[in-house]
Amino acid sequence: MDLSIALGVVIMVVSVTGTTDDKVCGGKPAEIFFLLDSSSSVWREDYNRQKQFVADVVDKFVISENHTRVGLAVFSNTYRLWFPIDRYLDKERMKRAVMQLPYLTGDTNTHIALKYMRERGFNPSLVRKDVARIGIILTDGKSRYTNKTLLEAQRCKDDGIVLFTIGIGDKIDMKELNSVGTNPSYVFQVAGFDVLYEIRQKLAFKACTVEAPQKDEPSCGKMKKADVMFLYDSGTLGSSKVAQINRFIEDVVPHFNMASGNIRTGILTTNCYRGDFNLDQYRDKTEFITQLRNSDIPDLSSVVRRLRLHSYNPENGGRPNVRKMAVIFLDDKLRVPKKVMSEVARAKFGDIEIFVVTVGDKYDPKEVEDICTPPMNNHMINFESYNSLADVKNVTRPNFINMFCNGESPPLRTTTTTTTTTTTTYLALNRPRASASCDYSVCSGAKALISINSLVLVLLVLLLKME
Repeated sequence: MDLSIALGVVIMVVSVTGTTDDKVCGGKPAEIFFLLDSSSSVWREDYNRQKQFVADVVDKFVISENHTRVGLAVFSNTYRLWFPIDRYLDKERMKRAVMQLPYLTGDTNTHIALKYMRERGFNPSLVRKDVARIGIILTDGKSRYTNKTLLEAQRCKDDGIVLFTIGIGDKIDMKELNSVGTNPSYVFQVAGFDVLYEIRQKLAFKACTVEAPQKDEPSCGKMKKADVMFLYDSGTLGSSKVAQINRFIEDVVPHFNMASGNIRTGILTTNCYRGDFNLDQYRDKTEFITQLRNSDIPDLSSVVRRLRLHSYNPENGGRPNVRKMAVIFLDDKLRVPKKVMSEVARAKFGDIEIFVVTVGDKYDPKEVEDICTPPMNNHMINFESYNSLADVKNVTRPNFINMFCNGESPPLRTTTTTTTTTTTTYLALNRPRASASCDYSVCSGAKALISINSLVLVLLVLLLKME
């Protein structure tokens, strides 16, 4: 009697477990595409483990025309499609096909795999509308061309494809994998191919959490692309005001069309300020006091400088031929207006459209007018206090959203008819100034590039005069 009861319990547990594994997503539809690394660094035995891993993960989904569909490709020097997402609707046939995936050798051209997965694997003629598209990349090393890989990964994300990355072994570049993955929770790392099986359940569950792109995206940025930066000098504002500014941004950003990739948003909050003295740096009090008096105090100019030199660069997510917009928060007169206006002029020359949000009544209207991209009434708005700025019910907030989202972008810089005048203006805006306190290698590179550009333009002016 007891034995039969025990046997019944065992059978029931096995049955329930099997059901859970087979329907880990509960029948949720998805388009999933696997990219397997078949470069020369992957041994054949490990390659077979990769294939088994994919077959095991496939086993976690409900495979059918109305549920999950899976595609598979392999890459090394080139990309080879093994089967498209609409080929197999029977799970067992699909798993057998996975195990027959051919073994290639060569380099790790991940960028090619990402490009063809986006263009062919998720071709609009194959995928279902309003269904999540998920790319899962397995690799055991760094890609051959990192910049190209990151560019293609971003293009996938811009198209609404969610990327998972799985790094295997100790030759991987986690920085690269984190950049490729859509978010950190979609990035996996395992010690070797022999322990891949340990993450199959977790990967399947994570894939199930991916939602399809929203059907009704906000209209702000629906038709046009823009890179938007919010910036403020947190060093002078203090934590309380910063918290209220962040609440304002937190409420505004949901109005942006970000899921489509049209709007990208960033925040620039702090000065990279080298005003620290180490304990063993100065032994003489007079020297210490002298250096303290001569130290630069951080101000908004250095934040604007970082905005124009770094924020819109490709390595920081900036895109070419996209509207560049910046929102600056001010609540007082500028401490060093000349330096700020110099950096603002350079930013505007780089086609950065500047909006100003003022708080209170202590700011200088003339300074604000000079900072804003004209016309001022389309690029400036005032909140009476930080409390009103952070208040989601404040009537001024919709006015800002309307101004920011529905205003027309100003025309790009046009070249004047007089070559000499144009060149002189360019040189004035790009004339090297005192080095910023930021210790960025990119800053140094930017300053060097500006100097070279200026030298080239001077030579061109001289040649024109000689003619």
